Amino acid sequence: GDTPANAFTGSLTTTPAVAGAGTYAITQGTLASTRYTFTFVPGDLVINKAPLTIAAVDRVRAARQDNPVLSVTYTGLVNNDSPAVVNGLQISTPANPTSVPGAYTIFVGGATADNYDITFVNGTLTVSPLPLTIVANDATRPAGQANGGFSATFLGLTQGDTPAAIAGLTLSSPADAASPPGLYPIIPANGTNPYYAITYVNGTLVV
Repeated sequence: GDTPANAFTGSLTTTPAVAGAGTYAITQGTLASTRYTFTFVPGDLVINKAPLTIAAVDRVRAARQDNPVLSVTYTGLVNNDSPAVVNGLQISTPANPTSVPGAYTIFVGGATADNYDITFVNGTLTVSPLPLTIVANDATRPAGQANGGFSATFLGLTQGDTPAAIAGLTLSSPADAASPPGLYPIIPANGTNPYYAITYVNGTLVV
């Protein structure tokens, strides 16, 4: 009819002092009895690392600009921990000011923290093309003549670019030498440059 309450005195075990994630021995405490001898089998207190996700924040910038400051978010910090408990974090992207518009990975990694099991999530740096407007210049010619060379105005060229930087540009009109007097569109099209998003504005040919 003995129970632990009337057969034993003292504490069965001593709880280990816990400093963080790890394995801690559970040892015999002050347990005593006038009627029993003890064989004590130690145990372990296992404290697992807390899960922590470090994710790169997506960023957007224009072409031919420096990269913005790259940053991360922390999900899973516990016990009022701050990001200062994380060491060795590395954030990088292969994009640079000469990179053409597109999507570039923001890599995050290298970090460690004593009490955390870290998962890394990469982000995306989106490099946007620069806006460029190509406006066909108005022109005039007499009826019965072939169209002359059309020209255009370029609005938005940067860093010393000239119209020659736009490859493949065509300037055309449906009017020909047989067209009667009237107004006809001058149509710019087909220009390309990897750094620019091109918008076209028609001009007017007056025959």
